[in-house]
Amino acid sequence: MSMDEIKGSTVFVVDDNVENLRVLVSYLKELKLTVVPVRSGEEILELVRKRTPDIILLDIMMPPGMDGYETCLKLKAMDAARDVPVIFMSALNETVDKVKGFNSGAVDYISKPFEAEELFARVKTHVLIRRLQKELQDANTTLEKRVIERTWELSLANDALTTQIEERKRIEEALRKVNRAYKVLTDFNQALIGKQTEEQLGEELCRII
Repeated sequence: MSMDEIKGSTVFVVDDNVENLRVLVSYLKELKLTVVPVRSGEEILELVRKRTPDIILLDIMMPPGMDGYETCLKLKAMDAARDVPVIFMSALNETVDKVKGFNSGAVDYISKPFEAEELFARVKTHVLIRRLQKELQDANTTLEKRVIERTWELSLANDALTTQIEERKRIEEALRKVNRAYKVLTDFNQALIGKQTEEQLGEELCRII
């Protein structure tokens, strides 16, 4: 399975057991991932406020502080970590434990002792899914921005068109007045024979204009 697709991704590994951390960090670094070891739930909550990882591997039993379930619930309540995939890694492998893990917001559950290939496959899958989600969100944001810009452009174009229509109406009305005035002048010329006065002509033009 190729590593190139998630090379350089950042993984936070949370476990109170130093030996477990050492093994996980060593393996994940061999896969060319950026690995940050964390010793407690309290520590990762503080760390996530400063830096957002691509994925979190989280132990459940971490005495004497918060356990993994509570930590995951708090992570999912944070804007910075809400969309970060969390995978539980625990020796608790009963169905009830796994269900509780999923209910707290985890996307996956790996039982200890884990198989290296299984760990890699699951990490890779969820990192890629998260990456695709981010790309989709970015594309959607770009589309929404373009729609707003296009709506504004159409609004300006509509205002310009309305102005042009109103101007055309004014020109057409002016032309109608000119045509009526021309007709009055023509009629006046024809009426000279009938002795129509200039005063009558002026009255006609005033009514038109």
